[in-house]
Amino acid sequence: MKKRFGFVSNSSSSSFCIYGTIIPDGNYDEFELRIKGTNLELHSPPESDTLYIGLSPTDIEMDETRKQFQERVAKLLKDCNIENTSLGWHSEGWYDG
Repeated sequence: MKKRFGFVSNSSSSSFCIYGTIIPDGNYDEFELRIKGTNLELHSPPESDTLYIGLSPTDIEMDETRKQFQERVAKLLKDCNIENTSLGWHSEGWYDG
């Protein structure tokens, strides 16, 4: 039996889980510039103007509470001029193929 280890290059599915915000009609390039230099993630499903911006649960520090993490995300978004948005947990997945 042959076993394959490592990256599978023909996969065309994507998924993510973040704490952050959804911007229904966002310009990807504009928001990519806004978050440059931060560790915020930017996700957009194929053929959609919807943007998801936030941090992954894997970015929670070992000594950080959930509340501190959520406050940190809110501050990062505010520092990037992304305000007046409701924050929450968002996950999405899609198959492009």
